[in-house]
Amino acid sequence: MFGSNTSFDYLICDKCRSLSIINIPDDLASYYPKDYYSFVGTQSSNLKKWISSKKSASNLGKLSVIGALTSVLKGKNSNLAAIKICKPNRNSSKILDVGSGGGLLLDKLNEQGFRNIMGIDPYLEADVQGKEYEIKKMTMEELADSNRKFDIIILSHVFEHLERPGQGLDSIHKLLDHQGHLILRVPISTSLAFSKFKNNWFQIDAPRHILIPSFSGLVDMCSSKGFELREYFFDSEANQFLVSEQYEKGISMRTQKETGFAKAYNPRRLYYSFLSKYANHKDLGDQATFIFKKK
Repeated sequence: MFGSNTSFDYLICDKCRSLSIINIPDDLASYYPKDYYSFVGTQSSNLKKWISSKKSASNLGKLSVIGALTSVLKGKNSNLAAIKICKPNRNSSKILDVGSGGGLLLDKLNEQGFRNIMGIDPYLEADVQGKEYEIKKMTMEELADSNRKFDIIILSHVFEHLERPGQGLDSIHKLLDHQGHLILRVPISTSLAFSKFKNNWFQIDAPRHILIPSFSGLVDMCSSKGFELREYFFDSEANQFLVSEQYEKGISMRTQKETGFAKAYNPRRLYYSFLSKYANHKDLGDQATFIFKKK
């Protein structure tokens, strides 16, 4: 991502084909700089905010022509689509976003009328103040000790960052209310992109990604921790190929340039977009969204 050219070694499980880093850096926090993308907010015009709001509402089940069209053209928001599957109540359902960064997902939920929402992120500089919800600089283990309960817990591209994923699942199980739902969005090692690019597959994202599970590896691990798979869908995109190709050439993500018309209509991007849809259909995409239910 940042082009530091530092090497890290990973193991591949002979049984399930999951990837895991061998040695976690002692200074792991230093690999999350202030401009790491989950911490950076976005500026949008009022029109873009309105269109985004329509799309969010559509993903949560309130259909509109603008929302449906935008979802088709830009792709659905997998987090919101997964939340819809859990059938939450906007007023009463308690939702926790783990690894929330500055609160991009929570902003969307708040905008759509969800009132019992909270975020946590241990890599924040401090608690986030001044919003209609709280974001705490803390870990799941610290929150679990508070005896709070949630109906839905979301880890959107966070699980792979956990230094102790098994312990993290134990904390989630403790935090979830009876028959609550866990939403995990993760990169998947048993993917077409990893088989093609190997160590240049951009979703390895060393050393931030500690464990990159295979499909079966993730399901087995969650099952052993008291979760039952309810539903899943693959949602990989063209970047799994485009960014990885640039990595093969030694070009970091931060220096890759593709904007405007070129980004939307680049023939190679269009080809890889179709290939990504095919890979998703065959469960060979490089990322997926899982909805688990607490047993």
